[in-house]
Amino acid sequence: MRRVNRLAIFFCAVGAPLSLFVLPATPQIMPAPQPPKPAPTDSNFAIMPGQGIGDLKLGMHRDEIERLLGPAKQSNSRRPDGNVFMGWFEGNRGLWVLLSSRGEAILIGVQLDSRYTVQGLHIGSIESEVRAALGEPSRVELTPWKSGAAEKNKVLYYDSPGLRIVISNSPQYATNGLVVDISVRRPGCVFQGTPPMLQSGTCR
Repeated sequence: MRRVNRLAIFFCAVGAPLSLFVLPATPQIMPAPQPPKPAPTDSNFAIMPGQGIGDLKLGMHRDEIERLLGPAKQSNSRRPDGNVFMGWFEGNRGLWVLLSSRGEAILIGVQLDSRYTVQGLHIGSIESEVRAALGEPSRVELTPWKSGAAEKNKVLYYDSPGLRIVISNSPQYATNGLVVDISVRRPGCVFQGTPPMLQSGTCR
């Protein structure tokens, strides 16, 4: 009788019939497990200090911006600093841009839209998370969230990356204590207050 050497016979039921598989007994070498691939990031929602937010870039002119987003839903050209505010909001949520007197984007921000992120931070983050990710801010402002308001929002400025982060201080709202606005500025531009006003002699 012929011997079957170094073979293992496995029986496996597949449906009703019985199938016979004859496989080598030598153990198979399994590939080493690979680390999981990071989830792809959507560049449309990336906040890039010193550069822009999504497809909006610092230095863009108004016509370029409106080709991307359409006509602004809100606009204010009567600001004390001579710059022009443009906003694309659904309710209170959306993107906004501050244009210089030459029509160039010098400050780009996002308000109440948590899809946009920078170093793991987003609308809805808390102050301790901001400080853990970015360190101590270059300066901190307490400023009324709108003209005549008693409550003062906290504004954290990070000069090196060029970030401005607003934390709500309005106990009557669910956003109290949370990041509600993140903006990126053109290098050399200095802003103050809410809404942000360009300081004279900067941003040349």
